Amino acid sequence: MLNLALSRLDAIAIDEMKQKAREKGVSIREGRNLVLDTLIKHRNMANKPGGYAAFVLSDNPEINEKVFKVKKDEVKEIYLYSDGFSQSFEFLDIYPSHSEMFASSLDIKREIEKIVQRSFADSDCEKYPRFKKIDDITAIKIEI
Repeated sequence: MLNLALSRLDAIAIDEMKQKAREKGVSIREGRNLVLDTLIKHRNMANKPGGYAAFVLSDNPEINEKVFKVKKDEVKEIYLYSDGFSQSFEFLDIYPSHSEMFASSLDIKREIEKIVQRSFADSDCEKYPRFKKIDDITAIKIEI
């Protein structure tokens, strides 16, 4: 499921990155170095009040349990994926939302090809502002 709190923090950092890149006359991708303090601050908010939920080790995590039930006859597939895979709807506009992306069964290999193609076509992150040209991409599709 999409981590809205992290998306909000990333949007703040991306806006700052775009502004600083414009001010310095560099590409947006080069602007990442100008917001490292913001990125580090935001990433250090994992599992803390006002931060975001993450699967990381923490001495004093904030626990936010979410439990929901789905009838197994209503589920055909389960997808587990990394943030590199979610870039297709978070940054690269391949899909307008995660709901649109997962509205029908996916060919994982084809989806990864789309992400790679769009990422390298915009290697300076100008059209699709993001923190790096391409992120690691992991996706698992479980068919029920």
